[in-house]
Amino acid sequence: MKIDIKQIFQVPYLDSNTIHLGHPLILPAKDRSVAYNFVYDKFKHKLSAYQANILSHATRLTLIKSVFASIPVYYMSNILFSKKFLTKLIAIIRNFWWTGVKYECTTRSVCLRAWADIYIEKKIGGRGVRNLQAMNQGLILLAAWRLAKEPQSHLALILKAKYHHDTSIWRAKLNKPKSAFWAAILKVRPLLISTAFYQLFDGSSSIWSSPWFWEWQTIYDNLNIQMPPFIYPAMVKDLWVPNQKAWNVNLVRSLFTSHTANAILQTRIVNSTGQDTLVWKFTPTGECTTKSAYKHCFNNLTFRHINNLR
Repeated sequence: MKIDIKQIFQVPYLDSNTIHLGHPLILPAKDRSVAYNFVYDKFKHKLSAYQANILSHATRLTLIKSVFASIPVYYMSNILFSKKFLTKLIAIIRNFWWTGVKYECTTRSVCLRAWADIYIEKKIGGRGVRNLQAMNQGLILLAAWRLAKEPQSHLALILKAKYHHDTSIWRAKLNKPKSAFWAAILKVRPLLISTAFYQLFDGSSSIWSSPWFWEWQTIYDNLNIQMPPFIYPAMVKDLWVPNQKAWNVNLVRSLFTSHTANAILQTRIVNSTGQDTLVWKFTPTGECTTKSAYKHCFNNLTFRHINNLR
């Protein structure tokens, strides 16, 4: 079959070393980050290009922010690196900051401050160095936002056809075989769900598979089963009074348990024309940005770290 395909399309055979647009096409099943070891080699190569031992800490900080932090950005937009892989990159940056020695050097650097404090913004006492894990998650989160915001985009339609043809990105199942990019999208989806919601304008959002009120994820668990031939509503506007932007109280209370029905009836309907709009709650414009996505991921990692210490 491979020979027949090659004769038709005149394409070369692919192996584990095949690169397309800077990314390896074939990734190991166990640890996909291994295929990106060349990023780690770039870090080491950059480090050897500077005589860091004679540089001031201010100069090292500038190099870390402008050079080291930018090397993996392109790759981080497509795959979530493992924590082990990111730790190796951070070790290079940390040693460069404290002593300027190479990663392989056996000399142990004297750390005068916890590395976690280096990530804190300068205005509150830190150095403003980007957390690589938060940066990685933030870039994937931004990609997830775009897929949810533009469901008719070419990429969104391809992913939907392959991975969640019968539902939305919000309820796509986790147990299907998936690409590294889609696996990364699913891993950061809880972060997207916690910060994005639909503002109701025309009520065209799906009742069952979109974040249109704060308890939407448990809506199936709080549904009152109706007797046939009852047809369940599909869109949010089906829960409104006909030709009005107001909740049909009797319908809502008959379909859902008391707690969920109250949550729905308290959900605001925007009295204006337009389509339901996906909103990011951490920016004034309601749009997800690289900065706000990074900050959200960084705060989440910090919160988890504090909880682990407890």
